[in-house]
Amino acid sequence: MRTKAFKEWFGDWEAAAINNEFNKNLEKMKNGQLPLEYIFNLGNPSEILINAGVPNYEILLTQSVLRNKQGQHSLSLSTLKDLPDLINNKPIAVFDAKDQTSFPGAKVIVTEIKQGNDYVVAAIHVERKRGKLIINEIRSLHSRPDRQYQG
Repeated sequence: MRTKAFKEWFGDWEAAAINNEFNKNLEKMKNGQLPLEYIFNLGNPSEILINAGVPNYEILLTQSVLRNKQGQHSLSLSTLKDLPDLINNKPIAVFDAKDQTSFPGAKVIVTEIKQGNDYVVAAIHVERKRGKLIINEIRSLHSRPDRQYQG
């Protein structure tokens, strides 16, 4: 793992590669060219997310979540370009999800992505078991009016 100083000096090409791979496969999904079982890897959480309580496990997103949210919330796949970078490096806010009983440690990340006048948020269930792996899994992506975040 490269240090923060190293990444600031030379750039974080590992994160850039994950972001580019996500964008490439998002296009394939839009064109119906991505196998249905493909799972998007958004990389490990950044220092920002770790400091907000997201454990240091890979962040994964299934196509079924994208397809469901695309239909339920009219979420355009095109608006999700650069999602790994926006979630990891440029979140507007990160806070605990309301339902901590069913999903302990779950987080909500407000992104810079806009859907109309609303921000797109990601709900992440942390430390989920998938076979022998432990992951952080995005379980929902949807837009939410910014007025819902004001106190």
